Amino acid sequence: MFKTGMRRIWVLNHTAAVVWCLLDEAGCLRDLINGIVERFKVDEITAERDIAKILSYFAAEGLLGEGPAAEEDLSETEALDLTPEGPIVKELTTWPLQCYFRTPNLVLEFCSEHITLGKAYCSAMSYLRLESNKLRPEAKIWLLPGAKRDSWDIALNGQLFFAGLTEDELLPHVFMLTFSLAARALDDKLLFHAAVLGRAGKVIIFPGVTGSGKTTLTAALIRQGWKFFSDELAVMDSERLTISSFPLPMSIKSGSVPILEPFYPTLGRAKEYRRPDGKVVRYLAPPPASLADGSEEAEIAAIIFPRRQDDYSPRLTKTTKITALRRLAQTGSTQRELQLIDVQALITVVENTPCYDLHYADIQQAVKLLEKQLAV
Repeated sequence: MFKTGMRRIWVLNHTAAVVWCLLDEAGCLRDLINGIVERFKVDEITAERDIAKILSYFAAEGLLGEGPAAEEDLSETEALDLTPEGPIVKELTTWPLQCYFRTPNLVLEFCSEHITLGKAYCSAMSYLRLESNKLRPEAKIWLLPGAKRDSWDIALNGQLFFAGLTEDELLPHVFMLTFSLAARALDDKLLFHAAVLGRAGKVIIFPGVTGSGKTTLTAALIRQGWKFFSDELAVMDSERLTISSFPLPMSIKSGSVPILEPFYPTLGRAKEYRRPDGKVVRYLAPPPASLADGSEEAEIAAIIFPRRQDDYSPRLTKTTKITALRRLAQTGSTQRELQLIDVQALITVVENTPCYDLHYADIQQAVKLLEKQLAV
């Protein structure tokens, strides 16, 4: 189900779908109960109990006109509202550091008065760097000293966007802004939170909420010859049902560092930063050999939902289509209003694609399992 003017899809079971349809005609709770009793041949107590649970879910999701569901904590994987509100910032005649980068559909100018953090950003984004500035930038990010001592500001397109940041906060806010700009440049695509890895000319999608282990799994697999499309955002063409790359640097949380050090021996020595959501991370650029062609679009070979937990033995099991569709819908991240073609595309992809749960505790065992069992 999707509502006009909204950006999410909800997958309902049969009873919830009937309740939703009855809401337009029901004048009171008694009408809903009668409708469920008649449709499913259940007693009134059961009908009332089920309806209460369903209405509670609708309310929590903001579907009953009672306001939107509670938003998640701000992180760099949640796109920002990029509407300019701050005052105009004066551009320097000459910047100590100025670089240009290209992400899908976006040319970005980056300028910084903070040399060290500016170089750290440019290093993590080096594989996206443009050697010349002949292309006109569609967005500009500037790092400037703040009004208070030892504080820093970030300007977007000549207007103040973040003010009064500490040095430790600065780089994560720049990456969060970069993510939002890159995602907005793909408004014609259907976006959802997922890692995307290429293999044999097709891609595997690893959808998952924060903490599901998709970035850690991505970082390990690209060391095994898989192609890096994205660790955070799947970009799908709703007409062709193909996936294109969204290759921003990976944000590695502290808990994943010892897991990934066998694959990246210098990761433990990389500088740590605290993100706006409070998580401490290191930034990791994908190895050059793992990068997919920026213009490449690939068909989806499989959808795998990673489930990492300490007591899991590694196994890959098939997931029912309705469960896969529900989980995939929950990862939606599209910044524009959904259209019917988007919903149809999501359903078609799930119906025609093998869907699995990946349970694992040890990352190296998970990598070996995928290499052995997944025929792509």
